Amino acid sequence: MEITIEEYLAPFHSSEISYVPNPGNAGDSIIALGTIQKLTQLGIRYKLVDRHRLSLDDHIVFYGGGGNIAYTNFSVNFIRRVHSNVKKLVILPHTIHSIDSLLKDFGDNVDIICREKVSYEYVQQSKTKAHVYLAKDMAFHLNVNQALSYKASLVDKISQSIRYIFCKLHLSTLQAPTKTGLRVLINQPSNKK
Repeated sequence: MEITIEEYLAPFHSSEISYVPNPGNAGDSIIALGTIQKLTQLGIRYKLVDRHRLSLDDHIVFYGGGGNIAYTNFSVNFIRRVHSNVKKLVILPHTIHSIDSLLKDFGDNVDIICREKVSYEYVQQSKTKAHVYLAKDMAFHLNVNQALSYKASLVDKISQSIRYIFCKLHLSTLQAPTKTGLRVLINQPSNKK
């Protein structure tokens, strides 16, 4: 059944969400930014969580959308590790295929949102206990003007650099920003604020 992401997310308004962005290429970054903007717009409280974090037991976990829940990869490994111990796992709009055994393992605490009809039909036919939905990719929720108008302050640049160092030294459970993202942030003009 096709849904709008706004109607799906409405019941989470009073919950705290652990959001695990799907790592990957520039397209995955656009999807993650669209997700963050939509969650913020809807007033949903979330914290970014590293997918390598050891325990997410009893959390409501949103796994970021993308195109790579297939076979055995980092997405499948993460989902396999957490799905049975979290309060709720929401797989945001994704392309999904070739994960029959994982779909059979899902309980009704898992919601799968497919981003296109082929994935939706594949997951529906799997007889999974998860709830299955169809919705547009989170990249379509990106406010481009808002994204382009962002200028990092000097404090933001320093704090992101420190975060990067702490994550790379494994002194933090946060997900490290990418080197490329950090370079872009450092090289852009600062706000005068």
